[in-house]
Amino acid sequence: MKPEKKDKELEVVLFYINDKQKKLENILRIFKVVNENVSPKEMLEMCVWSIKKVMPSAKITLFTDESTNIHDSIENISVVRFSDIQHDRLMFDLQRVRKEYIASHIASGISKNYIFTDIDVLFNKSMEHVFLQDFDIASPATFHQQRYSPRGVPYNSLMSIINGGLWFIKADQRVISFYENWLETMLDLERTDELLEYGDLAGMVKKDFLKWWGEPHSLMVMFANDFAAGERILINYKGTSFRILDEDLYNYAPDIVKTESGGEVINITDGDLATKYLFHLRGGRKLFMRSLAALLGYSKVC
Repeated sequence: MKPEKKDKELEVVLFYINDKQKKLENILRIFKVVNENVSPKEMLEMCVWSIKKVMPSAKITLFTDESTNIHDSIENISVVRFSDIQHDRLMFDLQRVRKEYIASHIASGISKNYIFTDIDVLFNKSMEHVFLQDFDIASPATFHQQRYSPRGVPYNSLMSIINGGLWFIKADQRVISFYENWLETMLDLERTDELLEYGDLAGMVKKDFLKWWGEPHSLMVMFANDFAAGERILINYKGTSFRILDEDLYNYAPDIVKTESGGEVINITDGDLATKYLFHLRGGRKLFMRSLAALLGYSKVC
């Protein structure tokens, strides 16, 4: 498979659904803090602004459910609603509807490239060049300094190799096959995996497997043989070419640091602003999304 010319339309597909029943904020305590202090509409506005700033020709689409309306009054965004995304199996359903969306385009003869991500990200530099590389699917990863089991799962840790927050997709049938294998693996692991590597954390992972933890866990299991063999750049998984990108550049999650007065700030250097392609404000970093957006030039008062 040869790298392709940058001639396909790029579609950046975001995702958000309201958590009215508070089913998601119980996964981790910080989610509740974020829900109480961060406006999802403002996050979406800043995210869309950043995309149009660095990739003005990209189409922007929001995946959501039938009741979420955070996109109202935001320009330059299309909305695709799904009636069958369940909070109790959120990550599983998200990958399922992504597969269905790509498959519908392929069936209609539409050929394009996709970036799938969340609304808690700020694009800092164009990433269109990524699609000039050789792959069907690409995603950033970090190989943490921790012990892994033979099947690629870290011991007593939730720090997964692949975060899952950013995906580069070239639409073809190989991608559909990968998603089908992935979804089948998630369901199988949810039914049968004892999750022994997680130790005392196993119960939490099991309870919210399809809702949250099953996404990175299943990928680590799927790629375990490749990672064990030292292959960390380009993986062939059952005919699908999967490229690992540098998470420090393409999915950078800045540290939160204490100030002398005892407060907290997000740690962004001039070097970060010059080199990072995307800032991912995952977890408690969302509390600092507006201040980081201001550094990038966002000035709207919400």
